[in-house]
Amino acid sequence: MSEDTLNKEKESLFILFLKKNKKILISLIIILSIIVFGLLFFNEYKKKQNILISEKFNNAIVLLELKSTEEAKKKLLEIIEEKHTFYSPLALNLLIDNNIENDDKIILVLDELINSRIENEKKELIRIKKALFLMKEDLQYNDKNSTKEKLILDTLKPIINSNSIWKNSAAKIMRDYYLISDQKNKAKEFEELLFNFNK
Repeated sequence: MSEDTLNKEKESLFILFLKKNKKILISLIIILSIIVFGLLFFNEYKKKQNILISEKFNNAIVLLELKSTEEAKKKLLEIIEEKHTFYSPLALNLLIDNNIENDDKIILVLDELINSRIENEKKELIRIKKALFLMKEDLQYNDKNSTKEKLILDTLKPIINSNSIWKNSAAKIMRDYYLISDQKNKAKEFEELLFNFNK
């Protein structure tokens, strides 16, 4: 059998395969096209959303500079509601740093971000921010019957008990909190924990 005959047989087998599986091949092409166009559309949509959120964030900064605190607060809360991995934590920082939201609302917003789809490392930073916020509140009012100690500890425990890069920082925060509140025995526990972390 010559090489030409073999090539013709292979071509005819291929054509026969195409004819037999015509519907399946067309379906696959349609599905792949839909997936490709869907991904392109989704990426374009995400870009537009990022641009809108960044514009809203910049607008809030301008409003803060113009002392339009209520309008800025509204925009910052909207950004936080979006749970955007980049702009939501920034908006939260602006709310806290400019002291334009009451403490209870800040705690709720911090909890929302901790329970959102934001990546774990950023959540841990938000946990630390929450603990520091609670500490500042607790130490500011110097309330010996405060329930904030448990909240602070519960906020930082998941970080301290993990393999997080922030576990040393979380343990130091607890140690310092207890030192400042004159609870030296508890501070010593966290000092020992820090020593064990660094072995």
